Amino acid sequence: MADSGRRGEHRSARLVGGFVVSNLGINNFDNADAVLQACFRVAKPGGRLFLTTNVVVHMGEFYREFRNVIIECGLSECLAAFDAHVSHRQTVQSISGMLTSAGFEIADVVTDSFRMRYADGSSFLRHYFMRLGFMPAWKVILPEDAVESAFISLESRLNQVASEQGELSITIPMACIEAAKPFSG
Repeated sequence: MADSGRRGEHRSARLVGGFVVSNLGINNFDNADAVLQACFRVAKPGGRLFLTTNVVVHMGEFYREFRNVIIECGLSECLAAFDAHVSHRQTVQSISGMLTSAGFEIADVVTDSFRMRYADGSSFLRHYFMRLGFMPAWKVILPEDAVESAFISLESRLNQVASEQGELSITIPMACIEAAKPFSG
């Protein structure tokens, strides 16, 4: 499935095998329910969907410091946008609910976590993946005229954490969910 769900429907989707794989997609689809319904529609009876995603509380070490900076910079009016950004990640239970609502049966769930390790906050904030996948969403949480000063403060806080701990370690909790389309009849 090449479409990220922006249309909400996959008229051209065709399942050529018994598997659908979504690696880190569910948090990035505009309409995840529509994408999962399309996956169910094109899956053969007995077909499997394998979905991996990072779940709530991902990058908690970073978000804790970001929240503190927002408060310290006197930007409490930004906390609602911050909380909405942080909470858009799903839980295993909510993802399982989305899958069952689409018609799938949950076959297996595996959870784990890994750490992304950085020398300091500067290297974290300048890492290509952070700039590509996260920085734009982080910046829109703040008023445009506060972004530069807030990120200077954030970088300083993250560098302090790294200095105290010998590195900046960011935890990414993950889930892999296997779901199946039931055989009819």
